[in-house]
Amino acid sequence: MKASLRVEVFTVYLFVRARLFHLSVVPISINPTQPDRRKGSANAGGSGSGSGTAAPSRHTAPHHHHAPSIGGVTHNEQPLVDLDKLQSKMERVLRGLEKEFSGVRGGRPDAGMFDHLYVQAYGKATPLSDVAQVTIKSPTLAVIHVYDPDILHPVHEAVQASKLELNPRVDGNVVNVPLPKPSAEMRQGYVKLVSQCTETARQNLRKIRREGMDRLKGEGKEGVGEDDVRRSSKLIESMTEEWVKRVGEALEKKKKEIMTV
Repeated sequence: MKASLRVEVFTVYLFVRARLFHLSVVPISINPTQPDRRKGSANAGGSGSGSGTAAPSRHTAPHHHHAPSIGGVTHNEQPLVDLDKLQSKMERVLRGLEKEFSGVRGGRPDAGMFDHLYVQAYGKATPLSDVAQVTIKSPTLAVIHVYDPDILHPVHEAVQASKLELNPRVDGNVVNVPLPKPSAEMRQGYVKLVSQCTETARQNLRKIRREGMDRLKGEGKEGVGEDDVRRSSKLIESMTEEWVKRVGEALEKKKKEIMTV
């Protein structure tokens, strides 16, 4: 009996000890104010295979991408002015000007002089290059090979109505375009035309510049430092000057093309 009693007492002791041990670790696992050092050390050593929730990674916070700012000048983590947007607008001004230039004859014939033309075909305005191929047969003749004979006349009309001041004619399955040598008076007229187009482009660039400056003024009223606004203003000015310079270079190139016979 004594042996049996000792076994029972020992069994109760083990049970109570286990319960006490269990209760001692519960507060550690559920107390939000105390860090679980055992969990941290386990994570440091490897991923582990326990059933507990893994400690959150330090890289789990969402990563926010911000638009590039001018010279790194920001307010409340937002760029004062979106430089890429202004740059894109100014580039579109130059591309538009070059497209206008392509519609003005140079002193020497070039198939590219027809690139800006659109043909009313298949119920919409379609680039001439999509429906035909232009070949310069001689200094005085261009031949337009139309892929679909059904739109020969729309191609003819597009050339005739253009600013190229040409008189095309339909010959079989092609449109022949005589290219008379432009007179000195005509070339001067072309130079005047492209100069006017360039001035309009410069005005558009200045308008885009004003948009950026107006944005800066608005930000200045919201407590942005004067130095930041001043620095951004200089960067916008510099960018505008660069695109005005490129527009001027495009004009000089076109004027040379027009005057070269």
